[in-house]
Amino acid sequence: MNKANISICVIICIILIQACVGVQPQNQTSRPSSYKYNFASRYNPSSAEIQPEVRIFAKSKTEALVFYKIPTNEIQKTVNTIDDDARLIVKYTLRNADNFAIVDSGTVVNMINLKQTNEEFNSYFTVNTPNQENYKIIISIYGEKANTGKRLLEDIELKQNNEVFFFPKILKKNEEEVLYTNFINSNNTYKLSSNICGPIVKIDYYKITEHVHLPPYYIAPSQNVDATPDSTFTYTLSDSIKFNKKGIYFIREQNQSSGGLCLINIDDYFPEIKTVESMLEPLKLLTTNKEYKEIANSENLKQAIDYFWLTKSQSQKFAKEQIRVFYNRVALANKYFSENKEGWKTDRGMIYIMFGPPSIINISTNQEEWFYGEDPDVAGIFFLFTRTETPSYNKSWILHRDANYQTVWAQALQIWRSGKIFTITN
Repeated sequence: MNKANISICVIICIILIQACVGVQPQNQTSRPSSYKYNFASRYNPSSAEIQPEVRIFAKSKTEALVFYKIPTNEIQKTVNTIDDDARLIVKYTLRNADNFAIVDSGTVVNMINLKQTNEEFNSYFTVNTPNQENYKIIISIYGEKANTGKRLLEDIELKQNNEVFFFPKILKKNEEEVLYTNFINSNNTYKLSSNICGPIVKIDYYKITEHVHLPPYYIAPSQNVDATPDSTFTYTLSDSIKFNKKGIYFIREQNQSSGGLCLINIDDYFPEIKTVESMLEPLKLLTTNKEYKEIANSENLKQAIDYFWLTKSQSQKFAKEQIRVFYNRVALANKYFSENKEGWKTDRGMIYIMFGPPSIINISTNQEEWFYGEDPDVAGIFFLFTRTETPSYNKSWILHRDANYQTVWAQALQIWRSGKIFTITN
């Protein structure tokens, strides 16, 4: 992006932060104490050279397997010298979700021959999960070179039949590979297993519904109303299965009304944005209702989307940079925040796309505190998300909405619509 354009954005954002000192939702007196570790890197891929993926499976109610995967070309960035071997270290700390007390910890050292390893390195380790509680596990993965590591935070929930009780795999060339995300498509074949549930489980299927965008200052009514599934069927664990319809699939034991595994079938490229159709609906964050309908109903969708960006920007070069940054944030929101809908449709995804990665993220048992700005105690913008459990799904993160956000949202929207990229940086 042009340096002058970046400077304009930064200056505007600094002014905005100064003007919005203490932009915080009201009625926060009951907010629980957060764990004072900054987890902002969790949602910022530029913070580390490696981007490992993790999948957790409850082998039993007292033992969990933590699988991890890292591309080999990323591992090469962690070594100090050009060599065939790389030393990859995994440190983990298992903490009680309620009081953050340490329950288990350990270190795993992987010696990897880069020439003999395929495109990805896969491995796992075991953690003890006593008392059938809910836990948070902090995983640090790094190599020899300084500042190349990544810290991850994951949930291990054992108090009810949650996601970790199911182990999804993708079948490729008669081989089984760990499915590290909950994203599926119609072309592949899958297998689900469990050491605790089954053997027969039920699957509720929901069609994708059109998203209604509500900005953060809009005080929305309760959204915890569960729709009736469009269809329900049973599945025998460890059998192969294809998910031929685009939509949302909830997998749980037959006698369970909550918890379980959610799989999302959006398109062949999800969470990436690689089709013109997938570029359309996220524009609801930036367009008026009239603008959106005109784009959606146009004869040439790609031309209409390009025209929207070009008319907002100073030049084609700036428009291309806006498009790149906006849809990169949409893809990251899909990757990090997808729940029972695409990540960009969630409250966290909405804030992430409009404002960029937070400067500081504090975690508590069922809340995330996002801060934008250098020092949240002096000046900045604060968002609070609380995990809300519903009968059909147990991982919906809801923003504490407040009318005080109207000014900062309007300013962010105005910057995006004036051909600039809204970002708040330290």
